[in-house]
Amino acid sequence: MMMIPDHDQDIINKAIYLPLLIINLNRDLLIVENSTFKLKTAYLNLIDKTLRSIQLELAQVKRYMYRNKIKVERQETDKMGTHYLIVYNGYQQPSLYANNVLKSTSDELLNEYMNKNDD
Repeated sequence: MMMIPDHDQDIINKAIYLPLLIINLNRDLLIVENSTFKLKTAYLNLIDKTLRSIQLELAQVKRYMYRNKIKVERQETDKMGTHYLIVYNGYQQPSLYANNVLKSTSDELLNEYMNKNDD
């Protein structure tokens, strides 16, 4: 197993989690748009602002990964979890992220991003 510096591991984790947040926020956006909420504009604005913030950060992550020759490829999802292939400095490392961990960590990150947008 290769040793990846903490900063680069954080970037790899963002490359895994941020796209998941974007997928979920886009789904939520559609749900709220098609809902019968009386005051849905506030919800739509919050989701949109959070989505833009995450998309900007993901763009930065992708640029960093490109410059530093880091790749993260989603392989497959099964009962055990979601399999990713991480390529770092030319070395490949398969990684398994348990689906319940992906979900709970995504929930925590979403809370952080939504609270960050309160500023």
